[in-house]
Amino acid sequence: VLNKTAVDKAIETINRDKCSFCLFPQGRRNLISYKDDKIHTGAFRISKASNIPILPLSLKGVFEAMQLHGTVGFSNIELIIHEPFYVTDDNYD
Repeated sequence: VLNKTAVDKAIETINRDKCSFCLFPQGRRNLISYKDDKIHTGAFRISKASNIPILPLSLKGVFEAMQLHGTVGFSNIELIIHEPFYVTDDNYD
């Protein structure tokens, strides 16, 4: 296949190299992306096809730290590590 998507390439690499990966499904932080209701499914498709769990992480306090126009302010940021889960046919939808 010549026109592999990023998801296809990730699945191929993970299955071949048995490696971990990190994905930021929102991609960027700006006022426009907050209005975007599009659900990004790449992580779920990669997890299901490679049979690897998703380890959800949340950053609390980032909104307060990031100012508009790319300047960074001072704030406490908390990393929250949630329970890992496997994507199955039952929870894929």
